[in-house]
Amino acid sequence: MADQVYERLRDMLIDGSVPAGSQLPEAHLAESFGISRGPIREAMQRLATEGLVVSVRNHGVFALEFTEDDIRDLYYMRSIYEESAFLACRGDERVATALTKRVDELEDALAKDSWLAIANADIAFHLTAVESVGSPRLLAAYRQLSAQATVCVRQLQPDYPHPQDLVAEHRQLITLVGDADEAELRHGIQEHLTSAADSLVARLHAAHAAGDKPA
Repeated sequence: MADQVYERLRDMLIDGSVPAGSQLPEAHLAESFGISRGPIREAMQRLATEGLVVSVRNHGVFALEFTEDDIRDLYYMRSIYEESAFLACRGDERVATALTKRVDELEDALAKDSWLAIANADIAFHLTAVESVGSPRLLAAYRQLSAQATVCVRQLQPDYPHPQDLVAEHRQLITLVGDADEAELRHGIQEHLTSAADSLVARLHAAHAAGDKPA
């Protein structure tokens, strides 16, 4: 039961059903799920370990709401894992083919203007590179970061004046995986993730200046 509750709550946090900063009262959730508080509490502990909720002593549990420091730290950690992963799959045509499929999915998501689809497709691209390494521990650690990144992108919905630029950035990474030297690939990954973090931070500042709260 706790596993089922965990999966459902995790999906709700990622797809935006639970807005950023919202409180998640145990009693209310137990009533809505028609179960006791035990599985709710266990699911919350797992979500807190993944960094998708925050437990505040004497106040309860709240959906993660990103600060600039959170975004910078998240993308710093992503850069460490992803640089290693992309270097490991350099020159692998099968990985390049799989990544190309993911970029096609990203392009479709941008055309549909669905932020959840965009966030999922973006993360799926990078997750594909990490999966190709074949390291269960690397993949498990990265999945935690990717869940947070999906929530972050969906919450803030950074502005892409020219959506094709985002597609072009990802296609360029595939080119670098195929024929670039190590230094070029490292630089490409770092530049891509830094640009993404900058866009999210800019959107965060704009939302705060307008008095808005991320979705």
